[in-house]
Amino acid sequence: MQDLKHELELLFHPWREATRGRVRWDFDIPEGLEAPAECLPILSSLVRQSLGSMAEGGELTITVVPTKAGLEIEVADSGPSWEFRPRTVPMSLASLRGKIDWHTCPQGGMAATVSIPTRATRHRAAA
Repeated sequence: MQDLKHELELLFHPWREATRGRVRWDFDIPEGLEAPAECLPILSSLVRQSLGSMAEGGELTITVVPTKAGLEIEVADSGPSWEFRPRTVPMSLASLRGKIDWHTCPQGGMAATVSIPTRATRHRAAA
C-alpha cells in the first residue's frame, strides 16, 4: 500500500510537463489515502486513453473516493463522449476483481469509473 496522491503526482509528472498549457490536470484525492500498487497501471491506462482523445487539450480530473466496499476511482476528461472513442479495459483490473463503468459527463467529455473492492472482499470472492 502506498500514498496514492503522492504516487500519482510522481507517475504523471512527465505527462503533466508534456501537456503543460494544453491540459489542465486536477487531482481530487484525500491526502494519505493508501491504495494497492496495482491501481497505478489501471490509472496509467485510463489517463493515456484520455490524453489520446484530447488532441486539442482540455481538462483531466482524477478523483479517488474510499467507500465501505473499497475504492472508487474516476478519470474524467473534456474529450469526446464515450460513444465516439475507443476504450480499453486495463488488464490489471481483473487481478483486483474490479469493474469499470464508462459514461458521458453532464458537462461534456467522458468519465471512466473504476470500483475496486477491499482486499478482504476480493479474498472472500475468490474462496
